[in-house]
Amino acid sequence: LDAPPPPAHPSAAEWAARFPRVGGAVCRALEALDPEAVNLQLVLELCCWFRAHGGVGSALRALGASAHSATDSASDSAGSAVLVFLPGVKEIDDARSALLATAEFGRDGVQSEWVLALHGSLPPDEQRRVFLSPPEGVVKVVLATNVAETSITIGDVGFVIDAGRVKEERYEPTRRMASLQDVLVSRAAAKQRRGRAGRVQPGLCVHLFPSDAELVAHTEPEVRRVALEQLVMRTKALKLAGTAEETLSRLPEPPSRDAVAAAVGELASLGALSPLDETLTPTGRLLSKLPVDARLGKLILLGACFGATDEALTIAAALAARSPFLSPVERRAEADESKRKFALMQSDHLAVLNAYNQFDQAHGEAKFGFARERFLGIKTLHAIASLKRQLLEALSGVGLAPPGLRASRVEEHGRRSGGSDGVRLALGQPQCAPQELLGSILIAALHPRLAYLAGGNVGAEQLKLQIRDPSGEAAEPQLAALHPSSVNSRLGGSDWAAPFVCFHECVRTTKLYVRDCTPAPLLAALAFCGADARSEGEGVLSIDGWLRMRVEPARAAPQLLDLRAQLGSLVQRMVARAGDKGTMRSVPWQSCHSKRPEGGLAGDAPRGDTADMAPLVRAIVALFRQQAAPEAGAAKKKAPKKKKGVSKRARGAGVAGFVRRFGERSFFEGGSSGGFHEY
Repeated sequence: LDAPPPPAHPSAAEWAARFPRVGGAVCRALEALDPEAVNLQLVLELCCWFRAHGGVGSALRALGASAHSATDSASDSAGSAVLVFLPGVKEIDDARSALLATAEFGRDGVQSEWVLALHGSLPPDEQRRVFLSPPEGVVKVVLATNVAETSITIGDVGFVIDAGRVKEERYEPTRRMASLQDVLVSRAAAKQRRGRAGRVQPGLCVHLFPSDAELVAHTEPEVRRVALEQLVMRTKALKLAGTAEETLSRLPEPPSRDAVAAAVGELASLGALSPLDETLTPTGRLLSKLPVDARLGKLILLGACFGATDEALTIAAALAARSPFLSPVERRAEADESKRKFALMQSDHLAVLNAYNQFDQAHGEAKFGFARERFLGIKTLHAIASLKRQLLEALSGVGLAPPGLRASRVEEHGRRSGGSDGVRLALGQPQCAPQELLGSILIAALHPRLAYLAGGNVGAEQLKLQIRDPSGEAAEPQLAALHPSSVNSRLGGSDWAAPFVCFHECVRTTKLYVRDCTPAPLLAALAFCGADARSEGEGVLSIDGWLRMRVEPARAAPQLLDLRAQLGSLVQRMVARAGDKGTMRSVPWQSCHSKRPEGGLAGDAPRGDTADMAPLVRAIVALFRQQAAPEAGAAKKKAPKKKKGVSKRARGAGVAGFVRRFGERSFFEGGSSGGFHEY
């Protein structure tokens, strides 16, 4: 057609002028079409229309298409299925509910069982149902995300409805957060969707967007859509001349300058990159050799330093892969409750660790039964185990695990020893690290991704999280909600164990969500977070100039700073030794126990800094256990009284004395009423 393009939202009359041979009903439908949203009503009517015609051949004849009678007959008798492409799980749930509310798909019990969903959060049994053939006279409807574009082929699909939209992950470098945006599909994706119709028989595809819609040719390259920390580290490890921006600008489709600058800033805050000349630090050189993003790499590195390698590898592998928790359409409430039962210390990270460990400890067929009963994805759990072993091999190569470990040998060792993933056996770590220590390692790795629980004693639905704008441009913190998938989604403001939470990512969908969080006691934040901590007088301590807290009594502040300095110094020393000599130096917290770790595949690890680190770790764990559950809204606490029988020297000497002197109760003022922070 040579007519000019229509206005952004044409009226029915304007559509009629553009397409004079099209009927009034079609023009009114086009007028109601919102190009920025999925028209579920149109999806329903098309499904019902196709079911009424009983096959592709009848549908083609109804549209006036010319077709050979033999083809029509064959396609009518084949019992074609309907495949509907929708952008996300919410749209799939809405469409399924709407279809089951119709007379055509909801009243017949057998027909209603064949309105199926297909997306990554479903159990394998439900996903496999889309490949089965329905009884005669029943139309199978598959409501799918873009997972059905290229990954799978459903042989009996004859009718495709393409809503024309997809949820695409984008990265906002100025805010340093991911957003899941609902956008128009590319022409290449639309062609793939059309190709799903009639793979083994004649087919028909209906695209629910105008033929002159401005579709991009291909999906934007990933380098322009994701965070660039890992890419920057890899290029810096190659020691190429020039800055990161100069290096990446030579790519065929380079990322934005803002995205590169944000990546450099993030790496500097992690201690992986020098902010002066963009050279890799010893920490950065180790992180660049791990096949995960920088923050997960730091989590693994700290886990190795503190003798929590197995736990850190599990959490990092789960975050790098995907959540093992499934969400069946018909049993979503049961699945959510099962997930909450895995929770430890109100932590999403420790919940996935607990679920994985219970699965890993099961034997043989019991693993499959456990996964089915607890709504866990068996393939995802196996993928986490495989990634753990790969990461362990990488750790062994950089000197933060016993030398000579290979993923294949670790897998074989685990299989022969009861069917575990083999990692803990290879490390010679029969005991689990304390939960409090794991929480602290998470806080250190994820900083500055901290959120403050705002609103005081409010219900779960009213709870808001304050997040500092990483760009520093906003005067006020951003407000976010806790993601519904969190184990803490039912907690009100007074139920939390700490006024802060650390989180893995902040995602913008319909609104801003914090996903995968762990409560962050203030002592943990002070001991582990940030590049700089200093006293501002009167017991006020500041981390990186924006996170402030008051210590009670004030004279404890210098000892806290000393504790922090000792921790930082020892970790840096261990990292430097690993990088220089290629040998693991300690399994520190385990020296607090009388039982000696058993030898692994590579024998016992050398003791190294264990003697220095163990008292610090004991002190940290003891303090965190004392501070684990502060009273919500508590008033300012008085300084603890001096204990009789403890000398002044003993009370002030080193970390052990610090524990004896100030370890009975939390020595921070506040609770959720404030006094802890200042953005």
